[in-house]
Amino acid sequence: MTVQVAGQVQPVPFTVQAIVTSSDLQFDQTEVDFGSCSVYHLVRSSVRLTNMSLLPQDFGFVAVPEFIEVQPNDGFGTLLPQETLEIDLIFGPKKAKEYNFQLCCKSGINRDFLLSCQGVGVRPPLVLSHSLVQFRPTAVGDKSCAIIYLTNQHTDCNQSKEPTTQLTKDVMKVDGPRLFCFCLPKDSEISISPSAGRLLPGERCLVQVMFRPRLLDHEIKEEALRQIHCAKLISEKEQEINRPTEQE
Repeated sequence: MTVQVAGQVQPVPFTVQAIVTSSDLQFDQTEVDFGSCSVYHLVRSSVRLTNMSLLPQDFGFVAVPEFIEVQPNDGFGTLLPQETLEIDLIFGPKKAKEYNFQLCCKSGINRDFLLSCQGVGVRPPLVLSHSLVQFRPTAVGDKSCAIIYLTNQHTDCNQSKEPTTQLTKDVMKVDGPRLFCFCLPKDSEISISPSAGRLLPGERCLVQVMFRPRLLDHEIKEEALRQIHCAKLISEKEQEINRPTEQE
């Protein structure tokens, strides 16, 4: 560098120091496979996003498809230098088909980092009319009943209005009747009838769900011991309160 002073050009030496850093954001994997997922459920997969820079970087997942949810903070945030954040990708297919797509993570300096994803949406042949059963308040010794329906919706994969590929056809393949079985926890207060059976294509079955609350022997003993312990504490407290009066 030179500086002109009073008509004379004089060199001015100086030193420039700088640290050159990357501006990359890096995923710990290049492709995410959600596998097969029912159109009535969600599948979650996690990826790790790392800031390779020595400076903080803003990021955000843009143009996210409607069948994908990105968390936390809906896919937006700031990564500190060299920081790694776990990102949850939630896949909820709406149709029975193959999904191949790319998620775009855009950095604060307008750079795009792509993540390839794939999954298969499956429409299960057996569908319940309700996914949640809520019983009314029920006393011990009484019972409450709820009715749900189990339907074999699949009749023929070739009759589906939704476009399918060979992979989805293999997953959805129907071979005659479908068997079903309800598995309840041990000592459950819930009973289901029928608990097992089979449904022909297009057939619907009424299922009765019964709730009979009861007290188990160990629960009765625990409550009795608790009551005895509380009564003992109250008695001891009353004795402490009355003791000064007796001395007077």
